[in-house]
Amino acid sequence: MTQAFAGPPIRWAAGPLRFELTADDHAVRTLAATVFRPWASQEESEPSRAWRVECLNGHGADPSWRVRSSAGADLRVPSAARAVSAVEYGAVAAIVESPVVIAHGALVAWDGRGVLLAGRGEAGKSTLACALWARGAALLGDDVAMVEPAAAEARPAPRRVSLRTTSRALLGDDFFTRVMRGPSSVALADSHLFHPDEIEPCPRSMAVRLVAIVFLSRRGVVAEPARPEPIAPAHALLALVPYTNQRSRRTLGDAIRILAPLADRVPAFDLGRGPLPWMAEAVEALVGCRALA
Repeated sequence: MTQAFAGPPIRWAAGPLRFELTADDHAVRTLAATVFRPWASQEESEPSRAWRVECLNGHGADPSWRVRSSAGADLRVPSAARAVSAVEYGAVAAIVESPVVIAHGALVAWDGRGVLLAGRGEAGKSTLACALWARGAALLGDDVAMVEPAAAEARPAPRRVSLRTTSRALLGDDFFTRVMRGPSSVALADSHLFHPDEIEPCPRSMAVRLVAIVFLSRRGVVAEPARPEPIAPAHALLALVPYTNQRSRRTLGDAIRILAPLADRVPAFDLGRGPLPWMAEAVEALVGCRALA
């Protein structure tokens, strides 16, 4: 039977944005507190976006939860896990729509030196980021990074890592078994959600200095398999714009102006698809972890 627990709101933050979730359902509150823990905030100011999760029929034959957003959306889902996931992705959508510069890419780091793996959907960003994590990198985010172009810094958006089930063939059964041990890990129909810091402690909300931007499967480019090919800063800038939220929010000229400091300060590379261990070694070489053969 679903348990009710009236408690204070779950609050978290990302850059200048503040978020809040309220729910009486114990399962929702427990999972939400775990999911948003890395970005938890005690600030009680008016949230940028707020959600209310209500259990409509949590113990019947057809359980359902309603997720109400302060933005006006009203969504019905079949489980507490799906309700929290809907809020999680709603918060990221709010960040993408905000003035914060967002890059569509995975973020990994070694001792504060970060690499942004940029690319379209299904380019292999999450799989490569997880492979690097298994080899010792800090896995900060797999799909959305908040970027400060002038400082050449990036930090992950407040969401779990989402790894497609199809990546199991590349990463192995042992890897998937390991990531599902975390208290906020959830297996969905075609993916797995998890917090890397629940398996290996690492502050996921931290900002890191970008030392490289690596493009995977960049449109119109055929790169050598698993070997980084440098991109001139001007070309890297034009390549980066479509992988950010700036192109849809601003004119092309304004987007270029905002992102130019990042392209000037951080070297960019194309990385062609190849054996996953070779691709991981190539990225490690860019941050000085290994030498290219």
